[in-house]
Amino acid sequence: RRAAGTRLVFDLDDAVMVRPSGRRFQWSFARAVRFARMVRISRLYLAGNSYLASRAPRWGAVVLRPTPVDLPRFAPRGPHAGRGRVVGWVGTAATLPYLHGARPALRSLAARRPDLVLRVIGPKPAGFEGVAVEHVPFVEETEAAALRDLDVGILPLPDDPWTRGKCAFKGLLYMACGLPVVASPTGMNAEVVADGETGFLAGTDADFADRIERLLDDPGLRTDFGAAGRRRVEERYSNDVLTPKLACVLRSLFP
Repeated sequence: RRAAGTRLVFDLDDAVMVRPSGRRFQWSFARAVRFARMVRISRLYLAGNSYLASRAPRWGAVVLRPTPVDLPRFAPRGPHAGRGRVVGWVGTAATLPYLHGARPALRSLAARRPDLVLRVIGPKPAGFEGVAVEHVPFVEETEAAALRDLDVGILPLPDDPWTRGKCAFKGLLYMACGLPVVASPTGMNAEVVADGETGFLAGTDADFADRIERLLDDPGLRTDFGAAGRRRVEERYSNDVLTPKLACVLRSLFP
């Protein structure tokens, strides 16, 4: 039972009710019970995407609230004409296995394009023989600058109960920086990336390599997709849009 006077808000952007990817058993009864209890004692449950919202027990207030982007910090650098060779990924040690899932596509592409460079912003990857890898350690103060120097941002992701809870925040950062995105059609990726408008959704290795190559070969398409992606973040996922909506909800629940 919720304690008298409690003003607890439960904000979630991962599928904590299941085990992370790579574990033998995805479902966890103990995790599910703890998740349900947290929702029950909270006055408000903020779900980072529609999948997380759908997992909540049907009591209390549930509000869909994607992770907002600080637009002034992640400003675009301008048109990306004339280069077309730097493909980038940003992430952590926990998400590095998702990048490894793109190795077949990147190796295939590198065999056709010897000038291809994979820039990894975060932990140093291994196993990318045949692909020129540029490692950039993650530093918060220089993250935006490192992203702006890319030509294409990639967001590979397997489809499982854990990854469906991912909120595509790195994809939003690429788009905020005016970059086209190539992403797996998993979970919120398919909501964030407008296929054929701000980037491409690619479900196979061959499609992933093909979509990246199309963007590398066409500076005008990169520019158009990048501008459309920036507008999409401005209209749907910025602090300026999402913060007032949250403030309104909080004032209604906690007058």
